[in-house]
Amino acid sequence: TNDTGQGPGVKVRCPDAYSAVPLALEGQIALGGESLDLSALDRWEEHYVAVHLSDGTTLFKRVGKALPGDLKHLRQFETIGGLGVSDVLAVGKNHPGMLQVESAVLILGVLYI
Repeated sequence: TNDTGQGPGVKVRCPDAYSAVPLALEGQIALGGESLDLSALDRWEEHYVAVHLSDGTTLFKRVGKALPGDLKHLRQFETIGGLGVSDVLAVGKNHPGMLQVESAVLILGVLYI
């Protein structure tokens, strides 16, 4: 197992676990599955993912809907718990003032250690 976010059964350390309470707590490990094709995120709406962003941050979110029309490269990533915030992020195309998703990994579960 490694922390790269690539391949099945990887450990994904999510410092943003705050937005996933009560599913995950800070310091826990999310068990990641397959790396997702960012151009096919519509298929994964409502699923839990770890997204790695252009600023080096990793967030634990639920895949939301893409914005309509010319903004379809922007997508909402929703808070999992009731304490965090949802984020609108650029996917597949840069957008001024927005962080870009570099990669996404499907979350299979959370290890409670």
